Amino acid sequence: MGLFFELWRAKFRPKHLAAATLRPETMYGQTNAWVLPNGRYGAFEVNETDVFILTQRAARNLAYQGFFRIPEKPSCFIELTDCTDHQFGDKAAEKVCGDLKIKSQNEKEKLAEAKRESEKHVVSRSGDECVVAQTEQWYIFYGEAEWKTLAEECLSSMNLYSDVTQHGFEHTLSWLNQWACSRSFGLGTRIPWDEKYLVESLSDSTLYMAYYTIAHFLHDGDMYGDSTTSGVIPEQMTDECLVRISSRIILTFCIYNHTTIMLKKHWPRGYRCNGHLMLNSKKMSKSTGNFLTLRLAIEEYSADATRMAADAGDGVDDANFVFDTANAAIG
Repeated sequence: MGLFFELWRAKFRPKHLAAATLRPETMYGQTNAWVLPNGRYGAFEVNETDVFILTQRAARNLAYQGFFRIPEKPSCFIELTDCTDHQFGDKAAEKVCGDLKIKSQNEKEKLAEAKRESEKHVVSRSGDECVVAQTEQWYIFYGEAEWKTLAEECLSSMNLYSDVTQHGFEHTLSWLNQWACSRSFGLGTRIPWDEKYLVESLSDSTLYMAYYTIAHFLHDGDMYGDSTTSGVIPEQMTDECLVRISSRIILTFCIYNHTTIMLKKHWPRGYRCNGHLMLNSKKMSKSTGNFLTLRLAIEEYSADATRMAADAGDGVDDANFVFDTANAAIG
């Protein structure tokens, strides 16, 4: 009824059934169109004259994009022979269907895998769904050959306590290449050559140890250098222990950054990595909205049940905190 009402309001305006595709040039020979049977579609104004029939999610994504008419003879087209991928040959769809042994259109799971994209659903810390935007960005070229050789040399001399961890870092070094290192909002240090951008904290926070070499010049008891004493005497401090706690997913950056800035004697000596904590068989992450705070876990399941989940992740394998299992254990 809602769709009918919207269409009635826009009855004198051009309406378009906008299809989602990664290959717009193939639409001219289209023989099939799929409509989600249980989907909720609406009529959305995309400009002053045209109306698109879309889902609300698609309309929201399009709201962040510009609309323009393609010239009759665009000069930016290239010959198809100039952009072939020999891995797929000249029949990409046939190649993928053959690899996945897809025999018919009814094999939904295999077809979904064939069309799978690397982008994932992302939720902000405020709980809002994020929209991916292509923006100007600075990158660190981690895959540069000479730098990569230094990183591999550092890794070969480190104690990683596990063959699984060793192979994991070797694999990451094999593919890690350009990585975004800037952002346009928040707190942080301005990029010297382009001050409208900030240094992404992930790019500079893997050199914690470098700060300690100058800390005694910058501080005198507190973070602002105003106090004459910290209130802690040397006798109250424990013996020195060179341990840093970090996420294993950024430790490859740590290797790269140390090898390019620090002398070899200051390179990382070893990593002891453990698994992530899974929540209901999914990675616990604020970006996806799937997380549980320590306080809430203790209040809901008790300290003992929470400790058991933490201890289960002591190895490289991920610990999986399942609500049903926790409830059964304390029931």
